[in-house]
Amino acid sequence: MQTKSPPRLAAEALAFFLDFDGTLVPFDKPDETVPLVDDGLRSLLTELRNRADGALAMVSGRSIEVIDSLFEPLRLAAAGEHGAEWRFTPHATREQLVPPPGLVTAHAAHGARRLRAIRQPHARRAFRAQGLVDGAALPSSS
Repeated sequence: MQTKSPPRLAAEALAFFLDFDGTLVPFDKPDETVPLVDDGLRSLLTELRNRADGALAMVSGRSIEVIDSLFEPLRLAAAGEHGAEWRFTPHATREQLVPPPGLVTAHAAHGARRLRAIRQPHARRAFRAQGLVDGAALPSSS
């Protein structure tokens, strides 16, 4: 029995959301002398964006400012900081999520309570390398 190939999809009928780290480039940059984004990748993404009628966006945990600097002069629609900031078109203004008043303070207070609860029973053992327990220096163990 002969299998049929799936139908070809036209790029102009699709939208592409491309993850940056770990997909387009490795998580760990193996060679510091080689640019993370090269002209070949820029060219490929420019061609894909053109074929998709502009429906191409970069998605990253990095900030949009960093994405722009890596792809310069190519500028793309993007979502950065794990979705906390976005730009719908390449030349639109970057927008960002603004937490409701008090959320950051409440979150920080909750985090501080959790840290105290975690470190309290293990303060001398777990935090010895830090040299501090509740702001007091620990005597060295030597």
